[in-house]
Amino acid sequence: MVGCCSRRRWRRRRPITPPWNTISATGVRFAERADGDPRLRPVREIVGVDPALNRRWSARRESIESRRGELAGDFQRDHGRPPTPVEMLRLAQQATLETRSAKHEPRSLSEQRTCWRNEAAQVLGGPQAADAMVHSALHPSNEISPRIDAEWVAVTADRVLVALEERRSTWQLWHVRAEAQRQMRAANVTTDKPEELVDLLVAEVLNTRSVPLTSTDDAVVEPASLRRADGSSVYKSRRSRAVHLGPNPGV
Repeated sequence: MVGCCSRRRWRRRRPITPPWNTISATGVRFAERADGDPRLRPVREIVGVDPALNRRWSARRESIESRRGELAGDFQRDHGRPPTPVEMLRLAQQATLETRSAKHEPRSLSEQRTCWRNEAAQVLGGPQAADAMVHSALHPSNEISPRIDAEWVAVTADRVLVALEERRSTWQLWHVRAEAQRQMRAANVTTDKPEELVDLLVAEVLNTRSVPLTSTDDAVVEPASLRRADGSSVYKSRRSRAVHLGPNPGV
């Protein structure tokens, strides 16, 4: 049996289908919500979908939050204190179960699409309004894609770095790659080689804007049988070095 470090696998997870492939295949365009929580990462939604329809299909969350608030109020009246975070989690679980409606009978894809269409027509004001919204979502207005040059790469790498510094004191390649992908999505970049551009941004951040915290030379020389083809030690992860930015690395 071969052992495997689950933490390493989790750190190296990558999306099966990058968002730009989905966008190019369906023709829709995503944009950040204007009413998002500034404390959290931006929420991106399909441009052209009516917010009223989003609220209609998010009614489950609203009912859970409402019931959780009621349970929290009952808890405080009964115990004379607000619930702790652990107790709030239990109340949320209770609210989830109490507001869960019975599941409908199995439906075919065609039947489910018909149900969704009827719900959309009810919310938007009729079948024609629903059709107009779908057409608008599938044919968004064109946005000007930025020119990809050295200046754009440098500016975007700075944005990646600022975003990393706002949330953590150290980072690894996986954190930088994820933030580079977010910046590319937000910039509406049009390119037939998105992964290469992400790699370029990652290299720019790690090689020119970060200081390695891990030592590259520990004075231990492994025998040839414990080295890779490139000469590196098999005991050192190739791409998981921790890095940190600072004007004075000695501080």
